[in-house]
Amino acid sequence: MLPLNFINRLRTRFPATNAGLRTLLVVGLHSLSLFWVVSLLARFCPPSAVGAYVFGYAVSAPIIMFLNFRLRIVLANDVGAVDHTWAFVKFRAITSVFALTVIGALSLLWMGPTEKAAVVILVGAAKAVEAMSDICHGGVQRLQLTHVVERSILFRALSTLAGTSIVIPLMHSVVAATATVLLLWTVQLAFDLRRLQQRCPHAGTQPLSPAYFWNTARHFSSLGLVALLASVAYNVPRFFIAGYSPESDLGYYGVIAYFGLVIGMVATAATESTVPGITQRHRLASSTGSYLAAVRRVYAVIAGFGITCVLLSLIWGQALLQLFFGVDYAKHLDAFIVIQLASI
Repeated sequence: MLPLNFINRLRTRFPATNAGLRTLLVVGLHSLSLFWVVSLLARFCPPSAVGAYVFGYAVSAPIIMFLNFRLRIVLANDVGAVDHTWAFVKFRAITSVFALTVIGALSLLWMGPTEKAAVVILVGAAKAVEAMSDICHGGVQRLQLTHVVERSILFRALSTLAGTSIVIPLMHSVVAATATVLLLWTVQLAFDLRRLQQRCPHAGTQPLSPAYFWNTARHFSSLGLVALLASVAYNVPRFFIAGYSPESDLGYYGVIAYFGLVIGMVATAATESTVPGITQRHRLASSTGSYLAAVRRVYAVIAGFGITCVLLSLIWGQALLQLFFGVDYAKHLDAFIVIQLASI
């Protein structure tokens, strides 16, 4: 009865908690699928290979996040009469291609035609594909069809779990792993675009003029800059470890830092699944205390989740690291705790 009473209290205090809880569960499964990829790489590949995978995210994430301009949350919260869905989708397609071009050029100039460069480019491509699915989710959320977003994330998580569970143990290759993830996410993107077209067909002919493109980039550049700074701050240690420590150290750090990323993903899921609904309900009085109080409650849940993770890690953190990654990774419990505190 206690869990049921707790959920009922959440539903009372948090409007649209049903959808929010479902989204959090689905995003949790998606986080688990990414965790599983890292765990398999740690088990079946050397730490240097894991380091290459981590470095791929360190290079690609800041670029992708800046050029995303956080348009998904903008689109999901849009209550205006003009539908910007397909203009934003086209905008995201252009910026994603540009981001991938930059990532590829930097990788080849920095590392040459090496396996590490290939991993960075493949990770960047996967992040670009994910960015396209992300803006499709924003368009669907604008229509208050959160269940469609949940279904998309669920299938992507399940396919990632299944595909990498076959490829990594068989091939022991980080290139094969990232290529598998890229292929599976590209298939999911095709379904996301189709679903968006089915539910928002009339906006499909909306033009994207050069003036609209540059006005959009200028108007939302501050959101992109904030995302860039947050991503760079998160990834700065990776660059220093890559430059001044053995590649294996980057693998150890990347695996441990992933748990901080999970906290960030849960925070993003909580805000993007609940705040649009709160905004819709308070669209006529968004500056009132009730609106701000509802948003503050969302962030209180995020902080509570993070603190719970830290407390559990103090008790079972070392055993968890050893179980999923091995004895060498379990030696870094102190960094494991610090990273979670920083993420909160």
